[in-house]
Amino acid sequence: MSRDRAIAYVTAEPLYQANADSMVDSPDADTSWMALKGTDGSPSHIEKTTFNNLLGGPLSWSGTGELNNDYTRWYYDDNLTVTTSDVAAITHLANYTDGTNTTHTTADRVKMIYIKHKGVTSDGTTASAAGDHIHIFIHDSSSPTGDNAFVLEPNESMVLKFADMQPSKIRLETTANTAKALIAAICWDNP
Repeated sequence: MSRDRAIAYVTAEPLYQANADSMVDSPDADTSWMALKGTDGSPSHIEKTTFNNLLGGPLSWSGTGELNNDYTRWYYDDNLTVTTSDVAAITHLANYTDGTNTTHTTADRVKMIYIKHKGVTSDGTTASAAGDHIHIFIHDSSSPTGDNAFVLEPNESMVLKFADMQPSKIRLETTANTAKALIAAICWDNP
């Protein structure tokens, strides 16, 4: 098993509510939905299988061929507590999953990161309220605001790929209460 690559597959299916006679696919039994509008603004019937091929594709990073590939490491934390005060997504001096070395939040570099809002509060069992979002910020020392954030609602996840991001600049905070997050990242461990 290789430790030097991360691969994700991203799909998007934007839908808008339409009349029942315009239905392409329905995510629930009570609502009719349709994909996109035609160029003249009229509803456009797009089959789901075709539509998924329009908005989707791979997202990957591979350390193969990278300078000092031996320093590629995976970081994993399935129990990060996020609060209303921003916290680092990757904990300083935490162990990498291979047990070799520890994270350094300014010297190491994040190449790709997966972040999931686990849908529970910090106790690990109480369900998060619908409005308890996790905001993801990329910043230095200034206080972030929700207007400049990626947002995860309970049970949502995302993958971000970076050119050369310091772990200390990836910050998380909740809009209210607390939440548990799952973090998986492939990093370059600066020797």
